[in-house]
Amino acid sequence: MLKILGIGQGKFIPSYRYRLKEVVNDFYKQNVHLSLFETDISSYPPKNKVYRLYWIIRVLINRLPLIISQYNYDIIILQREMISTLYTIERFLKIPYIMDVDDAIHLNQKKYSIDKIAKKASAVVVCNEFLSNYYSKLHENVYIIPTPVNTEKYRPKSKKNIKQITIGWIGTSSNFKSLKSIEKELSILLEKHPNIILKVVSNNNPNFTLIEKSRYIFKKWSDIDDVEDIQSFDIGIMPLLDTEHSRGKCAFKMLQYMSCGLPVVSSDLPMNRKIVEMRECGFCVSKKDDWINALTVLSQSQSKREVMGNEGRKTIEQFYSTKVYVKLYKNVILNVLSKGN
Repeated sequence: MLKILGIGQGKFIPSYRYRLKEVVNDFYKQNVHLSLFETDISSYPPKNKVYRLYWIIRVLINRLPLIISQYNYDIIILQREMISTLYTIERFLKIPYIMDVDDAIHLNQKKYSIDKIAKKASAVVVCNEFLSNYYSKLHENVYIIPTPVNTEKYRPKSKKNIKQITIGWIGTSSNFKSLKSIEKELSILLEKHPNIILKVVSNNNPNFTLIEKSRYIFKKWSDIDDVEDIQSFDIGIMPLLDTEHSRGKCAFKMLQYMSCGLPVVSSDLPMNRKIVEMRECGFCVSKKDDWINALTVLSQSQSKREVMGNEGRKTIEQFYSTKVYVKLYKNVILNVLSKGN
């Protein structure tokens, strides 16, 4: 059985949860044993700069044992960098490792740290074409494997209340800028349609300025009931500002919505458009008024929501499930090991 060490940036970091922890069982079914380095000490620095020296010492001490334990494995999956924006312990990795990237982390690198980690890797796995284009300039072995969704966990749920329509958004408060970019359009929609309500699931309350408190629900995010929260939506939205950071994202919120059988409305960025065009599972919009039009169409037609939701679910099962992800990833691993990198 192949033995893999998966190294993430901390057990609370989404990329670690979805690209490593969520796929352990699926890897095992493929005769691959994925062991995880799980730590409470995040690779991201505390906001208070006074504590940063103490933090980086803790991080280094916490991750140094990996230098010795690496020899117990055939290969390493390194999910991003070990310490945010820096090239540190990666230089001491001696066995083959795959650098796994699901975000535009190269935009914030210091002294070409991300580039150095990528060049030293035996292969680079990214989640979309935007990232592939960047890393292909640094490495000859770059593979695209989108962030997967556990289709056994994220499943459709029948809706009982068809009179009230819930438009839902889930994400961290760091992405409120994108959500609030369509706040005006959402406020207009809610004002026109009393039966529509907005639900925001996040770590903090968005505290809208244009949307009345009575017209939206704020739910504190929890990994215990995040699936139930998505299942409570009728329509899932994913607004994004058109930036390089946004183009480096993997449309994961959108994939979660689709796995739960929801129609989606998203900003018209390449990754989002590619997914929507696979099957008719929602709308990609570029103009502000298009948000109102798309959400109005979906909120007024239960049959359209159901058809698009079913198409979205089929798309996830065929291309974006953890089972598909693991099969693709195993092929990359075997390819790396066959070359003796």
